[in-house]
Order: sequence, then structure tokens, then C-alpha cells
Amino acid sequence: MDLPFTIVLFVLTGVAAYLVCALNPAIIMARLVYKEDIRTKGSGNPGFTNFKRVYGNKVAWFVFALDIGKTVVVILGGILLLTAFGFDRNLVASFIGICALMGHVFPVWYRFVGGKGFLVWAVAIFFCDWKAGLVALAMMALFLFTKRYMSLAVLMFCSSGTIAIIVFAAIANIPYFWPVILIMTAGTVLVTVRHRENIVRIKNGTESKFYFKSRKDDKEAPSADKKD
Repeated sequence: MDLPFTIVLFVLTGVAAYLVCALNPAIIMARLVYKEDIRTKGSGNPGFTNFKRVYGNKVAWFVFALDIGKTVVVILGGILLLTAFGFDRNLVASFIGICALMGHVFPVWYRFVGGKGFLVWAVAIFFCDWKAGLVALAMMALFLFTKRYMSLAVLMFCSSGTIAIIVFAAIANIPYFWPVILIMTAGTVLVTVRHRENIVRIKNGTESKFYFKSRKDDKEAPSADKKD
């Protein structure tokens, strides 16, 4: 295959990842199940944590699975397709990952107003280097179970995961080191910026804490028959 074709294929695969991940499960499920717009509820963020706080566990974990699932599909699909045409696996994982993140954070389907992108970026980190993903997961668990701030745990996951990727990539002397590192750093910076309000609330002591058993479970979630 000639170079122009492979470049176009590379770009189009990224566009496809953007469009798929621009579909927001929290918005879709809130509309389908509760006939409401999650963006007008709670913190207003169309993501798993806010969905869980507003509606409880029953549907929230389905939203969680869909967010992860859509990202796995686009990144794994991109890797299988593009590596068959000679592209480097790490370069593909990071590129498709950032495209997926941009879709989730700036979705064309919702006037470019989306979620904060953590679950999407977490999947991208694991695909880029599973060892770095495990390091990040351990750091996240430590902060989540000791501090109970999901936003703080998220930021620790992304920052420690990115640092671990840099370290492991340098040790392994991977191809395309700088493009991969720059992309992964950019994604982590974007997720961090999207959590800036959470950072302020943590500093002020007003950030809500996270519990796996939702306090909402003891109450009835909004009826699925409730009208707009």
C-alpha cells in the first residue's frame, strides 16, 4: 500500500474513534431510563460519578461498562487494523486513545459539551502499557479508599499512569517515544483541566465523597415513567 493511503486510513480511523466515543452513555441512559437530562442534574457532568450520585447504582454501573466498552472497541479495533498496515502499536494506541478522549470531552453530537474523560483515558493508558495501567490503578485505589475523593483518585491514576508510561517506555526504548509520550501527557493534562472545579472543591473542603454503595440506593431512583 502506498503512503498516502495509509496516512488517510490512519486519520480516518482516528475520526471514527472520535465519533464513536462522542456518544455519551450517561446522557443516553438518563434520557432512556429516567426521561431526564443528566447535564441538568447534580454537578451537571455527564459522567459515571455524577450519574451514580443522582440515580444510584442500578444503571450507573451499566453506564460505567458502556464508557469502558466503547473505548476498548475503538482502540482495539484501531490497533488490529492499523498494525496490519505497518503502524507501531504504541503509536496507534496513544493516537486512537486521544481521539477517543476528544470525542468524549468535546462530542459533536452534544454541541461539543461532554464529560471529563477519565474512563476513556484510563482505558487508553492500559492499552498503551498495561504495566503502567496497573501502577495507576494501585495509586487510584490507595487514594480512593483513604481519601474517598473520586476526583483526586482519578487525577492520581492519570498522573501516575503517565509517569509510569514514560519510565517504562524509556527503559524499553520504544519506537516513536516522543510522539507517544507527548500524546499521553496531553491527554492527562486535558483530563486534569476538566477536573479543575473538583480541585477547587477539594481545596475548599466541599467536594462530595465517593462510596461504592450509593446513598441513593436506599431511596427510590427517579421513575422511568417520569416525563420531562
